[in-house]
Amino acid sequence: VRQLAFMERFVPSGKRERITLPDGSEVWLNSGTLLLYPSDFIGDKREIYLVGEGYFKVRKRPEQPFIVRTKAMRVQVLGTEFNLSAYSDQEKITTTLEEGSLKILPDDPSVAPCILSPNEQLVYIPSRGKVNVRQVDYSAWKEGGLLFNNDSFEDILKTLERVYNVKVHLRTSAYHSNRLTIHFNKNESLVNIMMLLKEIVPGLEYQIKEDGVYID
Repeated sequence: VRQLAFMERFVPSGKRERITLPDGSEVWLNSGTLLLYPSDFIGDKREIYLVGEGYFKVRKRPEQPFIVRTKAMRVQVLGTEFNLSAYSDQEKITTTLEEGSLKILPDDPSVAPCILSPNEQLVYIPSRGKVNVRQVDYSAWKEGGLLFNNDSFEDILKTLERVYNVKVHLRTSAYHSNRLTIHFNKNESLVNIMMLLKEIVPGLEYQIKEDGVYID
């Protein structure tokens, strides 16, 4: 009997990494992401576990479906390119399909499975049992940009902490109800991002110091 080992790959804040899985599938892992996968895929399925965000190019192998498990749902793949974001500290799980097809299987039995078509994005909020599917035109972060679509202010700050490896100190609850839709270009500086957020969010004041960003 062959011994299978479980491989663990963690990408620290401020970094990105591309890895090749045992079947030749490729995954681009974003900042603060943990991926668990076996040293080889045997049996009737290829199953891996993601905490964080990854962009997947999956090798077609119809007889052995590819499954990504997250904190509250499974994504079943036959051969496709897609983005999956399921950070443990954010309320929602977001799947964006570039090509191929995906079957989304929430762990909650009261939430119906869903099939995604190319250029569709599914947003699932497990705590509310809420699923929303919308049309999108690309997976921005793979190229290095940051794309927020009706995201909470707190989730945006958590993303900035990971990408820029900086601590954000939020010293007020005034912005908890803010939801923002905004796209930052690749290699945008943290200084510019904070300037843009100040323009968008009424009353926002901030300071960038050596030990982090302070928001009042």
